[in-house]
Amino acid sequence: MSSHKIKVVRLIPVLDFGGVESRFILQSTLMDRERFDLRVCTFWKPGAAAQKIQELGIPVDVLDVDPSVRNPMASVKLFQYLQQQKPDVLHASIAEAMFHGAIASFLAQVPLRIIEDTGVPSRGTVGHLAYSAISRLVHHVIGVSKATCQYLINEDHMLEDRVKLIYNCGKPAFFKGERSRKRAKDEPFKILTAGRLVPVKNQAMLIDMMADLVHKKKLNVHLNIAGDGALKDDLQKAIDAADLGAHVTLLGFRKDVQHLLNTHDLFVIPSHNEGCSIALIEAMATGIPVLGSTAPGIAEVMGGLGDDYLLPAKSTEAWITKVSEVVAQWSEKQLDEHGQRGKVIAHTEFSPTRYIGELETLYSQVKK
Repeated sequence: MSSHKIKVVRLIPVLDFGGVESRFILQSTLMDRERFDLRVCTFWKPGAAAQKIQELGIPVDVLDVDPSVRNPMASVKLFQYLQQQKPDVLHASIAEAMFHGAIASFLAQVPLRIIEDTGVPSRGTVGHLAYSAISRLVHHVIGVSKATCQYLINEDHMLEDRVKLIYNCGKPAFFKGERSRKRAKDEPFKILTAGRLVPVKNQAMLIDMMADLVHKKKLNVHLNIAGDGALKDDLQKAIDAADLGAHVTLLGFRKDVQHLLNTHDLFVIPSHNEGCSIALIEAMATGIPVLGSTAPGIAEVMGGLGDDYLLPAKSTEAWITKVSEVVAQWSEKQLDEHGQRGKVIAHTEFSPTRYIGELETLYSQVKK
């Protein structure tokens, strides 16, 4: 291999803010620039993440084309871009970028072609056929969890030897410092959840749970929901209808999630489906106790904690029972021990240095 830097293009449909975008920022921050020449490419609508990446000295290129898989011009423009840039590695994340990235990088003869599915997808028959076909055009297909990898192999019929597991990771700041939360006497037990306000995140169930904890069990508990999304108004109506205005708060989009984690007593993630939740990884990394749903991408991250802390997303009763037990019966020592166990798992399995190291090892396989 040449002693020159390995030129990597990271491709994403839209570069604004989200879990995948945060990993683009992380890669821009931590990747070894003496070995790798990194560029980021987005099809359109660059936003806050694009600005942050540029501030780190990494070029961001915008193709200015609709990334829909039904738009062949996206593949054409990407092909032209790759011919111009001549990267050694093309690494595309999220479905639209996977689709166009596989086709364009194959036609442009990029030496190492990688696509990455960032969740557990849900595709129909045509989708299975399409993604099975494009997987034959690349060298590696990254899945961010075992559940994702199994879907790619079993449902999309991708070649098993091309599917590679690389877990998500959290942002470095969440892996630093020690947790110092001590609840004052008579202060409510504070529960936090964070994520987009969309049906799959299941915040409505938490509101139903809180109605029971507050009105029936008479527990001194408060739920804060960080995030924004399409269900904001519906969730607020549910809070008001259940007379929970003093006990449940929609915080909106927050940039200080690390501070929130360090000022709450429990983090919950009741999603119906997750690929490999960055919010959960970052919560565990701080040492806050966590409860999650049995969704495969959550169960994998929390696996070392045991099944007692995994609850069916659809069972409000199961959540009521477990959360009321934690709130009413757990001592500070039990909370701390549970949080520390999660912290060890996060720091061992889902750290930024592990993630970047695995990517750099993969990129280094390129044969120029």
